[in-house]
Amino acid sequence: MGNTTGKQKFTKEELDKMKPSERQGHQLVAEAEKKLKKMWGDKDEAKELLEKAAVQFKLAKLPDESAKVYARVGQICVADNDETGAARAYIEGGEVLINQGKNPEGGSNLVRKAIDIYKNLGKFDRAGKQLLNVAELMDKDGETELALSLYEEAGEMYEMDAHGKSSIRKCKEKIAMLSASLDKLSEAAEIFIEIGKLCLEKNISKFHAKGFFFKAILCHLARDDAVGAKEAWEEATMSDYSFESSGEGKFMKVVMEAANDKDIDKFQQTLHARNEVSPFDPWHTTLLLKVKNLIQPPDDDFKDLAEDDNNAGTGTSEMDDLA
Repeated sequence: MGNTTGKQKFTKEELDKMKPSERQGHQLVAEAEKKLKKMWGDKDEAKELLEKAAVQFKLAKLPDESAKVYARVGQICVADNDETGAARAYIEGGEVLINQGKNPEGGSNLVRKAIDIYKNLGKFDRAGKQLLNVAELMDKDGETELALSLYEEAGEMYEMDAHGKSSIRKCKEKIAMLSASLDKLSEAAEIFIEIGKLCLEKNISKFHAKGFFFKAILCHLARDDAVGAKEAWEEATMSDYSFESSGEGKFMKVVMEAANDKDIDKFQQTLHARNEVSPFDPWHTTLLLKVKNLIQPPDDDFKDLAEDDNNAGTGTSEMDDLA
């Protein structure tokens, strides 16, 4: 790839216009490339100079230049059979593009190079960690479909690692949450039941099982599947004998009854009481709103428009729609 940071020589006027850190970065790159051109050039010293250059470009707020230099370090490491060093360099470059350059696609492509290296080396925990990091960034940027596929891939990596059980659970939870947000409610419910059962295997995580069983039943109700909700309830109570008498169990039992009887008053009273004690987050609120609309569909478009006009500029949330 050669000198990926662009031209090596600059005029005095060009150098004078640069920030000191940018000028230093280009000087370090030039020194490194000179060493690499020598027949017996010191690659380790050249890599060290390039890494220093990448830091200088970071300081100059030039993330593209910094990432290119890290990619160059990665190439040198690959040519020198230093695969671990290459992976580290690609990750550094990717993180610069993602965090400082606001370029998640370019950053992800660089990190993907590191992931492929770790997979080939059998270091599945490291591959999983990087996939998880990228998935979280994609999720934050609203790239839900891409984030979902990355979480799934990360989970596969952790399944091949002897010590990845807790990370597998984290990936499964993310997969289920995102699946539900994409209206893949049946798949989400199945995964939540699976996670709930996994939680029951250890005393330290038993407390969390109820929350996942709760989510599974809610997913079924949100897709108007009373049979699925009943089966998930039965599976939850058989797996965790304390579920039925818990706050989550009592609440969900009443919600199931209200949904089956199309009793909107019972539904809203139960939600209000629960929300006073433990406010619902946006994910739960979205699904509960789906359940509400199944119990009592919106009357007509004119009513919706009137409500929109009344709520305009007031900061009304989805939770207000449940009231």
